[in-house]
Amino acid sequence: MWIERHRRQLASGEQKEYHYLVDEDGNRSSIPSLDAFRYRQREKQRIIASLRAAESLLVVGEAGSGKSRLSRAVVDELRSVGYTVVTLPQPLTQRQLLIQVAEQLEIEPEQRQTVALFAETLREELEHWPEPVFLVVDQVQRCPASFRLWLEQLLPLGIPMLLLATNPPAKDLFLKLPRLELEPLRDGQIRELMQAEAEQLGLELSAAELSALQARCGGNPLLAGRVVREAFLGLDETAPDHRQWIDGTPIVICGLASLIVLRYIGLGYGNRSLYVIGGILTVVALIARFFIGRLPRGNARLGR
Repeated sequence: MWIERHRRQLASGEQKEYHYLVDEDGNRSSIPSLDAFRYRQREKQRIIASLRAAESLLVVGEAGSGKSRLSRAVVDELRSVGYTVVTLPQPLTQRQLLIQVAEQLEIEPEQRQTVALFAETLREELEHWPEPVFLVVDQVQRCPASFRLWLEQLLPLGIPMLLLATNPPAKDLFLKLPRLELEPLRDGQIRELMQAEAEQLGLELSAAELSALQARCGGNPLLAGRVVREAFLGLDETAPDHRQWIDGTPIVICGLASLIVLRYIGLGYGNRSLYVIGGILTVVALIARFFIGRLPRGNARLGR
């Protein structure tokens, strides 16, 4: 197996030294030429069209799906044509976030202002700003509730906002914005990312090896690079930690339908035992489905 082969190479010191780049999110990557947003051109154009039409948008995707890189591509294009874009790439306290907005707009905050007064002053400044201002907030689900309330107050003013979130809660601001959910990358795109990562590491992967690694990615570009680096380091294979799973609802429905048919067969042949057994199994299956659907879905694994 290739993992054992690379373990031996690591132990013998045969592996070369490779230099990694660190992006703005702190993610290490050896493939600087292949950014995730390269495959999100349709989503990128939709976002830009919405913002230029003064419509705010919420972009949702699992961790590592490329939200941050996509937002940077949107910001770069908007700024290239002369628009003013305020970016908040990481969650901070409300005061720190408001100060960042003011600094990027070159507004001098008063030192003695309370947070509430500062927020109101900044809102009034944005309302009367002489040119369009786009506000881009990453990881908005981790921002303080007070800052999300301030963002919510900007909506009636027509200030276009691009908000990006992972598993946002169903409340306040998140219920009011149109939502764009990032779909997993296609198999060919994931393979291209994995192959580029392997080439940078000097790692030769066969089609079968790429297929085995790809099954652990679930269309997630961040995981595509990670699993290749794990193979390069000779680490044991781990369980998939993406959240793209097969929907078992059709199977459950078919099973319940089969049990109902079983009851009718017993009824048609006058077999009371078969009729009763089919009814009991149907009730048990429905109860089991009810309780399984209410099990806690929280998980510490990436993307869950």
